[in-house]
Amino acid sequence: MSDFPPDAGLAHMVSAQADLLRSICVFNQSPADYLDDSRRAEFFPAQITGPIWTCVRARRHLSRHILERIGAEPCLQAHRPEWPVVLLDRPRIDRLARHVAAALVGARVRRSISRVEVLKWREWLATDAHEFALKRASLLPISADAGANAQRVPAQQLGHIWMVAASRQWPEAMARRFILKLPAGHFREAEAIDGALASRLVSSVLNNLESRWCSSFATTRA
Repeated sequence: MSDFPPDAGLAHMVSAQADLLRSICVFNQSPADYLDDSRRAEFFPAQITGPIWTCVRARRHLSRHILERIGAEPCLQAHRPEWPVVLLDRPRIDRLARHVAAALVGARVRRSISRVEVLKWREWLATDAHEFALKRASLLPISADAGANAQRVPAQQLGHIWMVAASRQWPEAMARRFILKLPAGHFREAEAIDGALASRLVSSVLNNLESRWCSSFATTRA
């Protein structure tokens, strides 16, 4: 682990934003708390089973091993704009992923006329993300298009792919930990995506979806 002291932003959070500081500490120090189940085999033998993962004391040792394997120093920069994304739990990550997919196909969804097309998009995106594609995606400050073959993978997976692409723009300490939250897979498609574009799109969608959550980080970037 790094011997560098935290920046002034983290010191300020001790009293002003204790919950966020706690989340940042868990993100840095306790990856076993959020490692996706499908990734456990990447780090541990099959004998490390479910009951061990429910033990707080055991998870501390598991986290230490994970951190040794990924070789990532902690991220102690409170001002980083990626915090609202990387601190999401898995259900919120998946919701964001579906809405990122909605933004990527929004223009195509809005051009759909036939009932068959509309139902196809709604089924692929799910109702809330479909509504986002129809009514809010066009208002985002940035646009991108996934292409005509977007539906070759599930919407949620497409969003995950763009998140992985976005993570290439983040500090390594953040990116390596965030990937642990996603389902196991190589995400090779992410290599062909502009990382800077993906990062801006993911952040824009999250700001639209969860403005209150994102605004809670404003003082850390002051």
